[in-house]
Amino acid sequence: MAAAAINIPADVPAVSADEAAEFQQFVIRGVTEQLRKDGKEAALGEFLAASRDYGAGALNPDDFFAQLEGLFGDRRALLLAPTLARLIKSDDRRRALLAAAKGAAEAVSLD
Repeated sequence: MAAAAINIPADVPAVSADEAAEFQQFVIRGVTEQLRKDGKEAALGEFLAASRDYGAGALNPDDFFAQLEGLFGDRRALLLAPTLARLIKSDDRRRALLAAAKGAAEAVSLD
């Protein structure tokens, strides 16, 4: 049975300043739990550093998404991208991450 295609939106709304801290903690809890399930607890620091670097413009969207794929696998990275994008205040950087995910989704068979 073929896996359902993952629809990556062109944009998602950024979280408001009021909800940013709570949403960030929600993401970190989910990422921590997934890494624990995968036996990769030590990779949390790598995830946080890559996220900071991307947010600061020190990492391009394709490289950031590739790091997500390396940490979580193709399917989970695709599912995570829209959620992570909500934490990015810059419209251009948020859309660029989603475009990188969309490009990866088109290039990878999820069967």
